Amino acid sequence: MKKSGITALCLVLISCFTVTAAACGENGGQPDADSHVCADICATCGGCLTDCTEPECAAKCDCEPVSVEHTQTMLLKGTIWETAVHKYVTDKAGPKIAIVGGIHGDETAGWTAGLELVDKLNGNTKGICGQILLIPQANIIADNRTERYAGSKNSKNGIGTVNGVTYSDLNRSFPDGRASNAQQATVTISEAVRLEVEAFNPDYVIDLHESQHSYTNQSVTTNLGDTLIYKNRAMFMDDLIYYYNKAYRQSGETEFTSNPACKQGSFNLYFTNLYPEKAVFTIETNRGYVAGQGDTVQLAKRVRQQTNILEALFDLVWERKDVSDIL
Repeated sequence: MKKSGITALCLVLISCFTVTAAACGENGGQPDADSHVCADICATCGGCLTDCTEPECAAKCDCEPVSVEHTQTMLLKGTIWETAVHKYVTDKAGPKIAIVGGIHGDETAGWTAGLELVDKLNGNTKGICGQILLIPQANIIADNRTERYAGSKNSKNGIGTVNGVTYSDLNRSFPDGRASNAQQATVTISEAVRLEVEAFNPDYVIDLHESQHSYTNQSVTTNLGDTLIYKNRAMFMDDLIYYYNKAYRQSGETEFTSNPACKQGSFNLYFTNLYPEKAVFTIETNRGYVAGQGDTVQLAKRVRQQTNILEALFDLVWERKDVSDIL
């Protein structure tokens, strides 16, 4: 072949490669179709979101755009216990999920994860469907004071006082087994939270907590950490734990496991009994508490675990990912 013919052939090949590579954008197509991985995949249906012409991208996303209406109201508005309630309503059918954080103010990762979820949902609603009710800081005074309940650091007989108001453990003040020492201010908060969640009529109910120690530490009794507490829908919950451990748990971290320890007067027990056919569970991360040192497990890690368990739940109930290779 003449030199000019070789040159022309090379130009044609280079031109073909350029067109193919451009089909999926800068991070898209490859000259070898067998190795092509699209850079833009819909999280809901798995279809390609670009005009890529590679065979692997023949299935295009046909999802309807999801409209999300976010409203913020105030629970116990006008009182010292006023706290934000966020509701996300989409125009796509799906489950109703209620999430409550901050019932215990010293369990910082729970209410921090709730606040982070607000920011995330406000900025990225990819794959979302149905509705979400989110109360990040149910026990706002205790949360702001990082106390189990307001005044608990200097409490007597399970009763604390802040600015002349007495408080008790919010997670022992719900109707199923309400503690005899439940203070009126605390009952007022628990009733407001209860009625808000009930009015929403959720399919899934989650409260965000922490324990001082991991379940792996058998030398102490405060060892609910690294567990999900539940009694209802055991098969679904077992799948959720397994999926989280396989898809989200980072290398070297303790595997989460199940725990049936619903306490009398707790948010969990009340809604477990109210909704026996629904998934109701408590997330308990591990603070690694050491006397004289405080929490030894980094807050960022605990918050990540809280949010990742919620992400695992969203994957399953929104069906935004194909998890068949894991479950």
